[in-house]
Amino acid sequence: MVALQSYARGNHPNTGIPDSISEVKFQPGSLWDRSDNTAPMQLDNVLWRETGSRPRPGSQPGSQPGSQPGSQPESTAVMIKVKPQEQKGPSTIDNFPYYPWDARVIDAKSKSREQQPSTTSTASHEDHDQIYDYLNYNPISILTLGGSVAWGGAISNRYDAFPFLLGDLHPESRVDNLAIRATGASYPAACIQSLLEGDGAFPEYDVAPGVSSSDGPTAISYDIILLEFSVNGVESTDLLVSRLKRRYPDAILVYVHLESMTHPSGSNLNSNFFTKLMAPVNGVFYIFPKEEVYTKAMKKESDAKVKLDGGGQHVNNIPKYSDLFGNDRHHLSEIGHKMIANKVMDLLHRTLSKHPERIRPRPRLGTWGGGDQCYMWLSSWGYFPESIDIIGGGEFTIFDEIKQKYSYEISYGMNATFNLNRRRFGGKSIPVHLVYMTLGDPPLYPKALVEISNEGEADQANNHILDPQTDPAFPEWAWAHLTRGEIIGDSKPGLNRITIQPIEESQNPFRLVGIVICGACEEEEKHIVASNIRVRVPE
Repeated sequence: MVALQSYARGNHPNTGIPDSISEVKFQPGSLWDRSDNTAPMQLDNVLWRETGSRPRPGSQPGSQPGSQPGSQPESTAVMIKVKPQEQKGPSTIDNFPYYPWDARVIDAKSKSREQQPSTTSTASHEDHDQIYDYLNYNPISILTLGGSVAWGGAISNRYDAFPFLLGDLHPESRVDNLAIRATGASYPAACIQSLLEGDGAFPEYDVAPGVSSSDGPTAISYDIILLEFSVNGVESTDLLVSRLKRRYPDAILVYVHLESMTHPSGSNLNSNFFTKLMAPVNGVFYIFPKEEVYTKAMKKESDAKVKLDGGGQHVNNIPKYSDLFGNDRHHLSEIGHKMIANKVMDLLHRTLSKHPERIRPRPRLGTWGGGDQCYMWLSSWGYFPESIDIIGGGEFTIFDEIKQKYSYEISYGMNATFNLNRRRFGGKSIPVHLVYMTLGDPPLYPKALVEISNEGEADQANNHILDPQTDPAFPEWAWAHLTRGEIIGDSKPGLNRITIQPIEESQNPFRLVGIVICGACEEEEKHIVASNIRVRVPE
């Protein structure tokens, strides 16, 4: 099994939970002295993988490398710890100018600007308001959904990405980062329950040391949920935020709209768009500035620093707009992530200051409503869902070793039947989407005949042809190695059988990477959501 990418630090004592914010007693500075930039961050990310416990589908027992014929594979638990790289000298994050949220600036302001802010300030935190203390000195659970920027791509240490920086404010905060590179909002919108609890992106939900193994998805109530999809595709975000609010009614949903210097966002992604998107779930949003807006804002902030210093020297140099991005001018740099973290915390502070009743020491846990039952193994670290039985030919294998991408491959002249037990979903018939790979014009993948039948209805199988050329993205996106989600028929409660048979020869075998059954999409009459699941495998 592979763990959800999550970390939580320190052991949580089982103390009584107060019923309201007025009962919370904070001890400012007792857990994390942020004035000391040399303090070890102690970030632990633990991934658990169970290797060899089950032969891959299509393989023979004992066929693993190094095993003896007929032997049973050993079950080995592999723990992989990933820690931040050691800093040599001041980091670029530490050199970023102090934003209004920064405690050192707040310290200076609380003293009526009588002294200059210092990176070694030991000023008392007693003047800080209760909201500030709640956000800084209270363990917070954060769920992150988005693309490669939120994941932490293109920076030397992904744990410098803004979701993890927010968790750094308290050593016992929890950050569950489910961001998936090169993926838009449609996938989590259709499969968020499975992403957290089942065979969606990760087969099992495990947590880092120091947190009880029973602290699974049915027990976690998130305080903050971060969303970032503007770069990879915002389609279906409305369904996603609706599903999240239904499950986590007390969580504060924050949409972070990012920009790219190489692929600027359209003018339609503006404050009106995000207001309309987030208002139904009482959420908030932050809009990353365009270059001209940023330049004006930094000029104003530079002038403010001069006044704050009493006309003295600047605390730090103001970075150029390009400094916020990495070398590819697309992903954020470490400086850019620090800016986002500060801006999001400032937004949370302002939101909770206006609505302190939104602080819930005991956040409620709702339901998944229509729910979903998704299986996705494209980025599964070599894990295939154990709840799916396969009869016939083909094999589960890695098709891109560099990117670590997996599929179930079926060659011409072969067929494979996938057997799965569908949950009841109120007894409804719900469409099944197969998610498979596409590439090329003409296509480098074959057409395939698909039959789906349900328990007790074997003689009423529905037939469907999967044809890459019928993809709405074809041929415009034929250059990209993309997944496509396509409806093949309806599923019913109990056993469902899906048989796939390529019907022509091609350069690549047919590659299946997922099966999606979205009850919530049926409930909202949004079947197009699963059809829009696009994950690109970069070159």
